[in-house]
Amino acid sequence: MVRRSVIALLAGGALVWVAEPSQAQFVLYDNFSTGVIDPAKWQGFVNEGTFAGPTEEAHRMADSGALRVRLVSWGDDATDTGSVRSGNGVNIVQLGTPGGSGFITGLKAKVTVLSADAQDCPSNAETANPSLARTQVIGTFFNDGSSTGSSDRTGDILAVFELQKRKDGSTLLLAEINRCTNAACSPGSTPINVAGNPAVFNTDWTLNSPLTLRMVGNQVGGKFAFTVTDPLSLASETIPIIYAGTLTPAGPPVSDVKSLRLLHDVENCNGNRKSVSMDALFDNVNVRRVPAIVLGPTLDHCFFSWSDVSAPSNPATLFNIYVGTTAGGPYAKVGSVPAVSGQTSYGPTANMCGSLPEGQKFAVMTAQNDNGESVPSNEIPFALGVGGSLGIAVPAR
Repeated sequence: MVRRSVIALLAGGALVWVAEPSQAQFVLYDNFSTGVIDPAKWQGFVNEGTFAGPTEEAHRMADSGALRVRLVSWGDDATDTGSVRSGNGVNIVQLGTPGGSGFITGLKAKVTVLSADAQDCPSNAETANPSLARTQVIGTFFNDGSSTGSSDRTGDILAVFELQKRKDGSTLLLAEINRCTNAACSPGSTPINVAGNPAVFNTDWTLNSPLTLRMVGNQVGGKFAFTVTDPLSLASETIPIIYAGTLTPAGPPVSDVKSLRLLHDVENCNGNRKSVSMDALFDNVNVRRVPAIVLGPTLDHCFFSWSDVSAPSNPATLFNIYVGTTAGGPYAKVGSVPAVSGQTSYGPTANMCGSLPEGQKFAVMTAQNDNGESVPSNEIPFALGVGGSLGIAVPAR
C-alpha cells in the first residue's frame, strides 16, 4: 500500500501557496550561544502598564546561552476594581511568507522559570483578569475568514503554551487556542469554544527546572498538538486540541506573530499596591516551516517540492506526473520523481511537462512502490505561460 503524501507542483513562474506539510521537521532557530539577542532574528517589545499601574522593571538579555526575560508589574493603588496588564518579550523576525514558503507552523523552546510571584488583593473581586504571572510560547497560525482586510485581525487564531503562577500560590501548565474578536485583538484574544480548551496538563512546573514546550499546527487534521517534555528524564505529555468543525482556516493570519514572552495581570488594590513578577529563561528555540519552493527560469520546466517522502514501514519509491490538455484526461506521463528520503525538491529538468503548447493544462500524480502504483490524485488545472500551482494529495491504494 502506498502511503498518503502531499506534493506541491509549480508550473510556470508564479509564487505558490503551499499546502501544509504533513511531516515537516523542526530546525534550530536560535540557542543564544553568541551572547547577544540577534537583531536579525528577534524584535524586542514591552507593553507597559498604566500611569497609575506602572511596569516597574522590564529586562531582556542573552544570559549564559539563553534568553532571559524579567518583568515586574504593579497595579493601581487608588481603586479596588479592575486590573492592569503588561508584557515583555521578543518576536521572531524570520517568519517566511505568510501561509507560504517558510511560514512557521510549529514552535518549540526550552523554558525555565527562575522566580515568580502573583499578589492577591482580597478587597478586589476581579474575576475576568485576576493577578496572574505567565511565561508563554505563543503564535498566530491562520485566520478563520472573519477579517475584512489587512488592518483587521478579527478571526486570527493563536496557539498559546504557558506556565502560570496564580495569586493563591499555585502553579499550572496550560495550553489553549484563542481567537481575536476585534480588529485590534485588544485587550487580548479569547479561548475558542471547543472541548478540552484550555488544556490543563498533569505535568507541572517548578522553579529552576527546565521544560521543553512544543506546539504543532495541523490544518489538515483541524487541530493543534501541545507537548511538554522534561529534558532530563525525557518524560513527556501530549494533549491535542481539536478545532475541526468549529473553525475553518481561510488563509494566513493578518498579523503573523511568533513570540516568547511574559504576560502579567495585576489586581488594583486601594491603599495597598500589589505586584506580579516573573523571571524566565528561553533556550533552544526551534521552528517548523512550510518547505521552500524553487522557481524555474523557463516556462518549459516543472519544479516539484514535497515535505516528506519517508515512511519506514511503507515508503514510496516514485512520484509519477501526468499532464493533459483536457479536463478528465487523457493524460500523458511526463516524468517520474524519485522518492528519496531526505530529498525535498526535484528539478530543473528540461521539458518535464512534455512538449505541450502553452495554455491550459491538467495534471494528476500517483505514488508508486513495490506494491504497485496508487490511483491518480485529484486533478488540478494550471497554465504554462500563465503560472499556477498544484497542491496534490496522492491517495493510498
